[in-house]
Amino acid sequence: MAIGTLVSLFSRYLRGAADEVLLGLAYIIHILKASPLIIILAAHINPINWNSILGAGHI
Repeated sequence: MAIGTLVSLFSRYLRGAADEVLLGLAYIIHILKASPLIIILAAHINPINWNSILGAGHI
């Protein structure tokens, strides 16, 4: 959490393209942290519910 705060503060200080790149990398890291949970949940959900899962990802 401290690293994320420092990256966010540093990116906001730099502004512009550096801000976009650093925050984009932070978003990717957040997604990667949640990936194992998403895989486990997908393995236990009934195959009929795949449309609702895919649709919820676009909200």
